[in-house]
Amino acid sequence: MDEALWGRLTGADQDRVDRHIAHGWLIPAIRAVSDAVTPRPPLQDCHELVLHRLAALQEDLRRDPPPGADLPALLARVAALPAPPAAIEARWRGERPALDVLLVAALHGPLGGVPLTLVRHRDNLAGFTGRVPPWPAAAAARRLGAALADHLGVPFRFPNSDRPDRV
Repeated sequence: MDEALWGRLTGADQDRVDRHIAHGWLIPAIRAVSDAVTPRPPLQDCHELVLHRLAALQEDLRRDPPPGADLPALLARVAALPAPPAAIEARWRGERPALDVLLVAALHGPLGGVPLTLVRHRDNLAGFTGRVPPWPAAAAARRLGAALADHLGVPFRFPNSDRPDRV
């Protein structure tokens, strides 16, 4: 990527390009780069810049989130996303003995799902011993994910919420 080209864009133009990319609007993103710089750079350079920004945004958003969060912290993370979520999803993550649940903001466009938090429970094996209800991380993720989705006015999905799909 031509770092100099990205550096020639103002902060507002960089934000505009990233918003277009987050919504999946790559052609408008290329045009925004082209229109923001004088003299106009070659379209190929604008295209390469947009593809590199897409890869960088995906990498930044896909990093594992810190475990555990409350509703206000998750709302702050969602507010910082480049686009509003279409849904909140819970996905099993991990292997036995400690299966965790990842809460994800599902975005439209090429950015896909963005991890928000990892829901862990210190005693995920308790379901086998009968001391507490099975899969306590799933129950906690259902409560937190549903509350977040309800607050945002989007659907909440948790396929196979009754048991991990990897066990």
